Amino acid sequence: MQEEGLFPNAVTFCSILKACGSIRAVDKGEEVHNEIAEQGLLQHNLVLGNALVDMYVKCGSLPKAYHAFKELGIHDAVSWNTLIAGFAHQGQGYDALTCVERMQCEGLFPNAVTFICALKACANVCSISAGAQIHLKISSQGLFDSDVLLSNALMDMYVNCGALLEAERVLKSLNVQNTSSWNVLISGYIQQNKGYDALNCYKRMQIGALPPDVVTYLGALKACGNINAVDEGKHIHNEMSIKGFTKDVRVATALIDMYAKCGAFMRAWQVLEELCIWDVASWNALIAGYTRKGLHEEAIHCFDIMQKKGVLPDEVTLTCILKACGNAGAIARGEQVHQNVVQKGWFKQNQILCTGLLNMYAKCGALAKAEQLLDELPFHDVISFSALTAAYAQQGLSHKALNCIKHMQNIGLPPNAITLSSMLYACSHSGLVDEGQTYFTNLTSRFGIMADLEHCTCIVDLLGRAGYFSEAILMLQRMPSSEFLSIWSTLMGSSRKWGNIAVGRWAFDHAIQIDKNNTGAYICMASMYLAAGMHSDAKAIERMRLRNINCDPISHTV
Repeated sequence: MQEEGLFPNAVTFCSILKACGSIRAVDKGEEVHNEIAEQGLLQHNLVLGNALVDMYVKCGSLPKAYHAFKELGIHDAVSWNTLIAGFAHQGQGYDALTCVERMQCEGLFPNAVTFICALKACANVCSISAGAQIHLKISSQGLFDSDVLLSNALMDMYVNCGALLEAERVLKSLNVQNTSSWNVLISGYIQQNKGYDALNCYKRMQIGALPPDVVTYLGALKACGNINAVDEGKHIHNEMSIKGFTKDVRVATALIDMYAKCGAFMRAWQVLEELCIWDVASWNALIAGYTRKGLHEEAIHCFDIMQKKGVLPDEVTLTCILKACGNAGAIARGEQVHQNVVQKGWFKQNQILCTGLLNMYAKCGALAKAEQLLDELPFHDVISFSALTAAYAQQGLSHKALNCIKHMQNIGLPPNAITLSSMLYACSHSGLVDEGQTYFTNLTSRFGIMADLEHCTCIVDLLGRAGYFSEAILMLQRMPSSEFLSIWSTLMGSSRKWGNIAVGRWAFDHAIQIDKNNTGAYICMASMYLAAGMHSDAKAIERMRLRNINCDPISHTV
């Protein structure tokens, strides 16, 4: 156009800016920006100015978008909405909310688009108070029932802030409910690991005569997989087959994932084999399912079949296979995957994949290779160090494990919950009681690590192995909840080692109160009594076991 001697006008520039935004061609967009500025069009054409701001936003260049915004002579709702949307979509929620306030200071009233973007910003920063204020403004302007996108955005904000009851209230208050509204709620329950509630929503939605769409089915299948509801999953599968949804690769992958999580691998294979086009994501779902269930050899076999079928693995596939190789001790296969990673150019680029490689070598006991890999990586993260620390601990190299943690802190990496578990394991198996207690206190207080069941079990094991029963009991009494069998079983094991009948019996009483069918607890307690020559007490434990558990006598075992 310009070669023919024709000069672009505002309409031309708007079209070019839209094209630049669509393909994220920010350099070309800047050239157009300069031409517009030279012609002095920004001060007089708000539509063009808004198009310029929008181009920078779509290219992800928010500082330039804000600079262009300030160049405009005047602003309207579109100008502000474009900027607010940019901040919200880039995860800069506080900046987006600040823009909403400044917009109102200029005398402009937010509209439905403004509120949708502002609600997304509230979700980004988990500010339920700001979201609730926007909720009130929406209701006062009468926008609530007239805009489905707005009501869904409001529900999504509450869901992302963890306020599922508020999201439910919004849904119930709608004069007209739709499938997308229910999908938001179902997704929220899944995010909160409330699979039963998600399935309940799915059923309530159908009772209300609303037809599920693909998104609904994907959510329902994920819920079934999370709670091992294979029968409900089969019912949903049949329903989707009737409607022809199973031809969708996304749905097929979700079905495979659901069946794999439920351990129904034959069903998962059937779904995979029925696919017209094999997708790597579908194979990944099956491989991950095997790995999740501890069937590592089967995961590797599935990987081999996938390659024979001509499906190329991606980074997710190789990450899953490395985990399987590490857990199965299949270092030779792991080395083959390592070569594959290097050949594809993913080494040193994909942090998760490199950490998976290090973890594989560490779990296979190839500590020299794990150390070499850690030195070669251009980036270090807490997961890499935690994997190496755990490997040192499992190999009995407690001092190396503790030095690894010190080195990690020296280079500015804060330890996490996995690091704490590895450290306690190392101290426990090396008898480093004082060091273990010191590390436990420092890491939980200094770095704010919340001690979970595994940590508490480790510290009780650490103290019990060393015969520090007073400290172990004090630790148990400080716990917010001690209704976990693993802790009492750990304490019983230590009591048996040291012949501490009193503590052993105390732990036994708690263990059978949690699970009276726990055969191991009866055997351990009876063995302690027999070792102490207290035969009548051992027989009493056996009678208690026979009374509580309907099974054969085990007196020969103890």
